[in-house]
Amino acid sequence: MRLPLVAMTAGDCNGIGPEVLLRSIVQPRIRALCIPVLVGPPTVFEYYGRSLGRRLSLKEWRGEQKATREGIWFVE
Repeated sequence: MRLPLVAMTAGDCNGIGPEVLLRSIVQPRIRALCIPVLVGPPTVFEYYGRSLGRRLSLKEWRGEQKATREGIWFVE
């Protein structure tokens, strides 16, 4: 079964959105239902990833390639 891509925004980069978003997309329940694509600047996700003690494997999704479950996809 091919999982749907779901775009997820973090809202205000200075708020709690990026942290909540990163905590949620690493959950196995979320990864089993969809392939999340983060919308926003990768530097913000990297910053909050470090603050959570996670090393993120960010990949830029440009629409033409097939997004896989490996890594974390983003669109700026």
